[in-house]
Amino acid sequence: MPTFSLSTQARRYLYLAVVVLIALNGALLWRDYHKTQEMESLRHRLYDMQARTRVLESEQVFGEPFVPLFRVVDLQEQPAILPYLGEQQLLLLFFQTSHCTSCLQAMSLFESEIAGNVPVVGVAQSESAAEVKALVEEHGYEFPVYLAVGMRFELAFSPYSVLIDKSRNILHLTAIEPVNVSVPQIISEVAQVIERR
Repeated sequence: MPTFSLSTQARRYLYLAVVVLIALNGALLWRDYHKTQEMESLRHRLYDMQARTRVLESEQVFGEPFVPLFRVVDLQEQPAILPYLGEQQLLLLFFQTSHCTSCLQAMSLFESEIAGNVPVVGVAQSESAAEVKALVEEHGYEFPVYLAVGMRFELAFSPYSVLIDKSRNILHLTAIEPVNVSVPQIISEVAQVIERR
């Protein structure tokens, strides 16, 4: 049976080729590792910027970096407690009866899209429970609605969708303005935040 043997020079070339392949593989792995690290760094910076933005928006709307405690009454003007507050994530829809009709109508979409994962509760800033009750019936809100007592939020232009955790930290905060941002887009963003938690 014939035997096959490599010359010394051929062996050297073969070893050199193996060393070059190992070095190239190491270089590629190192490059991929650095790309992954850069992506993680970018994600962290983006998250930090989003968190800072939420804090600034929250301070503008609530005067605090989180949703402050406030008293509420139900639509019969009886003292009440917001359901689910402090128990789990909660989507609060803050609004005034004077907001635009399309903004108020858009709020009805949140219940059907979000309520399967997180409870939805409306909080009206109004002096008249009867006025809020009529609005709830007009727009067919299925989520519970309460009136804020003694707490003035900066809701002059539009309602706000505010997703909070059980410590009242704001996870997502967006003005509900169908003309500027589509409501399905807001709902999708809220759903993504809920999924990540």
